[in-house]
Amino acid sequence: MGINVLIVDDESYCVTTLMEEIDWQSRDIGQVFGAYNADQARKILMEESVGLILCDIEMPGESGLELIEWVREGARLSGYNTECIILTCHPEYHFMRKAMQIGCSDYLLKPIDYTELHRVLDRAMDKLNENTKE
Repeated sequence: MGINVLIVDDESYCVTTLMEEIDWQSRDIGQVFGAYNADQARKILMEESVGLILCDIEMPGESGLELIEWVREGARLSGYNTECIILTCHPEYHFMRKAMQIGCSDYLLKPIDYTELHRVLDRAMDKLNENTKE
């Protein structure tokens, strides 16, 4: 069945490219969902169990960091583990620091280096698989 993935970015091109360019099946991914803002992401997260989130920071309405804080609060209450990776064009330290404070497993800058993204995804999947065995 695998782990479900949610890609959140207000740029539809980014969501589509990540959904199509990564061999999710080889990583034992069940389904890959796409959302273009935090509201759409919340709806998906309330209906589906998602183990991995790839999220942009700057989106209309609510930032990706605020969305991940909401995810973390839900995980704290439910005990469900979700790995979160930031994909953004913002290299500013205060964004990186906030991402680390809320427990993001990595922070990648756009344009995406797919070699690095594959390494980050493999680490996140290893961590999720370890946690499900415990």
